[in-house]
Amino acid sequence: TKVGYSLAGWYSDSLLMNQFSFSTSITGAIILYAKWILNTYTVSFNSNGGSVVASQTISYNLMAIQPSPSPTKTGYVFSGWYSDSLLTSAFSFSTPITATITLYAKWTTDTFTVSFNSEGGSAVGTQTVTYNTTATLPTPAPTKNGAIFIKWYSDSFLTTPFNFSTPITAQTTLYAKWASLYDIDGNFYDTVTIGTQMWMVENLKTTRYNDGNAIPLVTDNSAWGNLTTSGYCYYNDSASDGTTYGALYNGYSVNTGKLAPTGWHVPTDSEWTVLITLYGGINLAGGPLKATGITFWASPNTGATNQSGYSALPGGFRDGNGTFEGIGGYGSWWSATAFSATGLWSREVNSSGTNVVRGSSFVGYGFSVRCIRDN
Repeated sequence: TKVGYSLAGWYSDSLLMNQFSFSTSITGAIILYAKWILNTYTVSFNSNGGSVVASQTISYNLMAIQPSPSPTKTGYVFSGWYSDSLLTSAFSFSTPITATITLYAKWTTDTFTVSFNSEGGSAVGTQTVTYNTTATLPTPAPTKNGAIFIKWYSDSFLTTPFNFSTPITAQTTLYAKWASLYDIDGNFYDTVTIGTQMWMVENLKTTRYNDGNAIPLVTDNSAWGNLTTSGYCYYNDSASDGTTYGALYNGYSVNTGKLAPTGWHVPTDSEWTVLITLYGGINLAGGPLKATGITFWASPNTGATNQSGYSALPGGFRDGNGTFEGIGGYGSWWSATAFSATGLWSREVNSSGTNVVRGSSFVGYGFSVRCIRDN
């Protein structure tokens, strides 16, 4: 035997050219010479769930080459190769290889920073979160003068609320959403500045006037048709529809002048015209005003871009007999401007076009309301 070598046979000459056959008759003294071949060994790499690393064939007493790049494993940081599966002995690649071995990858769970962009509110500290665990909802919530904190969002456009039960798997920034507008019931409303105007981005939901008095909720069709005073309802008397589309108010409610939150009002006919003119007039403005897609609007929702940020939704309406019509297909909104003793101007958009209809509507109808900020 010879350490690191394997016997390759006996030879009758010192140059190891003629291999000796042990069937040869011996007729005199001879010397036989051993031929040795240098051993090779396999160095295997167990990445312990990481990316595959190819094995290496290494000659005796030479060194393995440290794999580059290092293996990767989602959510973990590579921490080196170890010579034992218990990961107690770090392997040095300057160690000569004298036997077949397996090396084992050691991993450290990655950590990620969750940052909080309070969008002008009070500062919120970052959190260091281990891979696949959850961030903690900051308490107390941030504060901001003149605004109320709503929730944290995962995108700067504030379209996707963040769920704090979501495992963290990457560096994350969360964005605060604020409401500067809320009604007397405590409903919060997003707002958008369009030209020189600031509008609600949601339909009004209040069940009370801004002086605290209740607006009658009228569900019966006949009772609705006989109203000569204020009333509101939800489409098909479904409060859940009201969560998405807001309430439907009759024109008598608009005429009280007390529907809108303090500092806001139901837009006049001329204020509606300013908005519509800004986006191309009555034949084109419907597209830039409508929320996109067919989640709320019926197909095809022609021309919808929501370029304005107004996010018009198709809440339908209730006619003067109490019949509900048009949810998904039509959105109708009151103005505060009268065209007669029993009628107000209104605006309507629909799913199949980009036009905005200026209607002269009986005050007994139930339409949505969008408010505009006082100058």
